[in-house]
Amino acid sequence: MHRQTAFGRRRAGILLHPTSLPGPGDNGTLGARAIQFLDFLSAAGISVWQTLPLLPVNHTLSPYQAFSLFAGDVRLIDAGEVIDTFELPDHEEGPASAGLIRAAMDCLRTEANTSLCHAFQAFCQQQQYWLHPWCQFHALRGRFVNARWTAWPVAFRRFEPDPVLPLDPDLTAVMNEEAFRQFLFHQQWLRLKNEANARGIALFGDLPFYPSADSADVWQHQQLFELDEKGDPARIAGVPPDAFSTTGQSWGAPVYRWNEHKAEGFDWWLRRLTSQLGLFGILRIDHFIGLQACWSHPPEVAPVSGAWSPVPGDELLTTLFSRLGPLALVAEDLGHVTLELRALQEKFSLPGMRVLQFGFDGLPDNLHHPDRHEPNCVAYTGTHDNNTILGWWHALSQEEKIRVEEALVDDAGPVDEALHWRINRLCLDSPALLAVLPMQDILGLGSEARMNRPGTEEGNWSWRLQGGECNTRLASQLRELVEASDRGPDTAIIH
Repeated sequence: MHRQTAFGRRRAGILLHPTSLPGPGDNGTLGARAIQFLDFLSAAGISVWQTLPLLPVNHTLSPYQAFSLFAGDVRLIDAGEVIDTFELPDHEEGPASAGLIRAAMDCLRTEANTSLCHAFQAFCQQQQYWLHPWCQFHALRGRFVNARWTAWPVAFRRFEPDPVLPLDPDLTAVMNEEAFRQFLFHQQWLRLKNEANARGIALFGDLPFYPSADSADVWQHQQLFELDEKGDPARIAGVPPDAFSTTGQSWGAPVYRWNEHKAEGFDWWLRRLTSQLGLFGILRIDHFIGLQACWSHPPEVAPVSGAWSPVPGDELLTTLFSRLGPLALVAEDLGHVTLELRALQEKFSLPGMRVLQFGFDGLPDNLHHPDRHEPNCVAYTGTHDNNTILGWWHALSQEEKIRVEEALVDDAGPVDEALHWRINRLCLDSPALLAVLPMQDILGLGSEARMNRPGTEEGNWSWRLQGGECNTRLASQLRELVEASDRGPDTAIIH
């Protein structure tokens, strides 16, 4: 199957993480505001909604620094949906509170909720591979005051399905409550997925390449990672200097013991893909070069002093496609790119990414320039790691601005059209089968609306819509561009 058919036709998408949806509380949820956003996408002719990973985050709020690569971000559970599902008398908006979750759990075993109780039991059984370890990790982490698992008492530093030292009733209660939260998250997300698909909209997810060192994944599967005798990373994953960092990046994550993954037939990867494909129709493999080679460094040296080591990505992808069938996967091929990486991509016909903000350095072989896009790729104005289009524009040199204007010279839009709309149009006109616009660029926002600044921990991942921006006028304006670029909706759906 050629990956060009993953999208089926020319499509337009919007990049917006659900935490950025409007509403009360610290973050958006999967309730009524999410359904309203689907209605906006449908009215605008958008057929793909791309998000960031939907995983439980640490203090940085980064969805790429998660405590689990399988569990869901329970901050997204919507209070109104819980109240309606369990017919509770409460009145609560925004993210569901701990009290509301417990009230719903108390209702679970009543006669009126027998079907939900059975659904919860079925969920726990079906997701047992990751759910029980995650709930145990979550409960123990709370018990030991959020200390890293390597600092827990020795008896708990390795996952045991039935611990030698039995967990006390308080820990068991925390585990049961977390399992229920995960059930609610999955129920609400699958409802949203069904609502999206009913509107002809595919959900596009993101697969972080490495787990965090302090995660249930590493704790449960220590044999799959390069760890020292204490359980800390023996080598730390990262990248050499690139467009985002002149000194390279160190992610604090352990690298994989690939021989162990091969020995178990890549079972962990198969289970992980299966889990995420239950939530999304399309998946982006973050840091795709990690399937061709791994950049890592010892803990005591800087990432710039790291080295590459080979990875059996060919064998892994062959196993995934042979066992799971056709997969709508996208390769994040930004930053360091090698001939070997391109060969791996081409062998499996995986679409790559083309980002307009990287396209105007004047080099003749720059694949991000819109004139050099190809159909089998995904075009973006920018990603979650980039500045907004307006923030980027204001930071360009005069020479770079001239190159951008040259690319816009044949623009069919109005001569007085705002700059962000002209660049959005340029992206949508790309030969790429899928073109994705960050919501901030559709709204024409400046650097204050940036989602992430790589290499920093403060002030990221918190941008939100205020409410009212996604109106009929904006939908109509966007739909005009979408249809003019031959990306209008039809009945074909990527499940």
